[in-house]
Amino acid sequence: MKKERIGELLRWYMREHKRWIWLVILLGVIYGSVFYLYNVPVEAAAYGTVLSVTFLLVMNVLWFWKFCRKHQKRMELIPGIEYAYRDMPKADTLTEKDYQQMVMDLMNTLRNWRIRSRRAKSIIQSGYIRLRHRSL
Repeated sequence: MKKERIGELLRWYMREHKRWIWLVILLGVIYGSVFYLYNVPVEAAAYGTVLSVTFLLVMNVLWFWKFCRKHQKRMELIPGIEYAYRDMPKADTLTEKDYQQMVMDLMNTLRNWRIRSRRAKSIIQSGYIRLRHRSL
């Protein structure tokens, strides 16, 4: 499994959190409109805006770091699991993509295990038939 770049992970993060991003933008527009209509001094509005944006930025950096760590832990599980998938819908989130990849690997492993099992069974049966014919 390839390692994703930060830009790709950031895109997945933003896709998963797009509702919150739009909510923050909408609230910013509402507050900006109210401040403008009530003639609130620009310095006061700018100070509150800078504090809020800084807080949101710091929190999102922490949440993104946590998001990347969880993704990395899921990717570390993949080599130990074998599977495959069919007709799954396109993943909307990185989490779905990760789990679909894990399912695919599991199914591939199961298929390989079944093939080896059938081969072993046929080898055992053919050896049993040879031994039986020798004893007769």
